[in-house]
Amino acid sequence: MSSRVSTCGTSAALHSFFRLDLQGRGAALIGGTLGTVTIHENWWNPARTSIAYTDRRKVELEPFSGGGLNYEAVHFCELLLPGKTESPMMTHATSMRMIAIIDAGRRDLNLRFPFEDE
Repeated sequence: MSSRVSTCGTSAALHSFFRLDLQGRGAALIGGTLGTVTIHENWWNPARTSIAYTDRRKVELEPFSGGGLNYEAVHFCELLLPGKTESPMMTHATSMRMIAIIDAGRRDLNLRFPFEDE
C-alpha cells in the first residue's frame, strides 16, 4: 500500500504492507522500506514485538505490557459517566479522517463489503 499524507505544509509518503489474522489467533505484520514489525500473537493483546531491519539487524521488545483494549474501555467510561459524547484524545473529526484513509485503502485494494453491493 502506498499513501501520501499532507498536513500543516508538510507531506510524507508511506509504502508499506499489513497482514493481520482477523480471528485474533495470530500475529500482525507491518512492513516498509526499512524492514518489518511483527506484533506476535495475539496481535490485539501482544506480549512481545520484534523488528527486523533490511540490514539484518533484529530487535526484540519483550515483555510488552499490553491489555487489549483496556485503555480504550477505561477512557470510554471516563467520558460516559459525566455525559460527554466526544473524546478530546480522539475527536469525531479525527475518526472521520481515519475512516477516509481506510476507505481509500479499500478502494485501492478493490475491497468491498457485501452490504455495499446492495
